[in-house]
Amino acid sequence: MQKSLNVATRLKAFLDEIGATILIGSDAQLALHKDREFMEKSIAILSSDNVDQINGLWREVQYLSRFFGGDYAQSSNQARLSELMSEFEEAVFEDIVSLRRTQI
Repeated sequence: MQKSLNVATRLKAFLDEIGATILIGSDAQLALHKDREFMEKSIAILSSDNVDQINGLWREVQYLSRFFGGDYAQSSNQARLSELMSEFEEAVFEDIVSLRRTQI
């Protein structure tokens, strides 16, 4: 889970940076807050050895683009957010495949 944990940590740091440097409206602040909470939860799960929680996280990550991101990321921040989201999804996928192989 180390690869996905590293990406999750970078994505959370990016969201924290956005929250600290950009003035955004209340709807965007709420979206950013929810996304930061999701990444905190992801980091906690990926840091654990709980296979059921990791599998559950993978199900959520598969739908990440449907609820993640908001009006808080614009122009170059939007591009970087999309890049990190894709990298996170790929890393979790690779880690989940590896985890499932060890369970067989």
